[in-house]
Amino acid sequence: MTRAEEVFAAFESGASYIISPNCYPDIILLTRKLGLVSMPAAYTATEIAAAIKYGADYVKLFPADQVSEEYVKAIRAPLSDAKLFAVGGVNADNAGKFFEMGFCGIGVGSNLYDKKLIKEKKFDALRVLASKYSRLSKSTD
Repeated sequence: MTRAEEVFAAFESGASYIISPNCYPDIILLTRKLGLVSMPAAYTATEIAAAIKYGADYVKLFPADQVSEEYVKAIRAPLSDAKLFAVGGVNADNAGKFFEMGFCGIGVGSNLYDKKLIKEKKFDALRVLASKYSRLSKSTD
């Protein structure tokens, strides 16, 4: 969400969290004021620090597949209180790597929502793919 009216609409519809593609302080502050969980996107240490400063519950590091383990260590050293989610380029094969790097969660989009499998009505294949993520999350508990 990038605009206040979107946040209000989500809130009025019963949303419990707001995920943003950016790190706008006014959106984070409004989200928290409404009692919703805030997850803005960030990439740099400055953006992550700003997200924490304004009250983000989690920070969506995007695109996660472009960061190295060294980058994440360098970010986490001064910002150890940042609860990072890996989003962007996360798939069933590399998801475990992100947990090993210190991310507290992952976000998966097109790598789980496979349009081709859906169009072909291969729902069993989608279930198998989803179960890979489910097993991964249980192994990190």
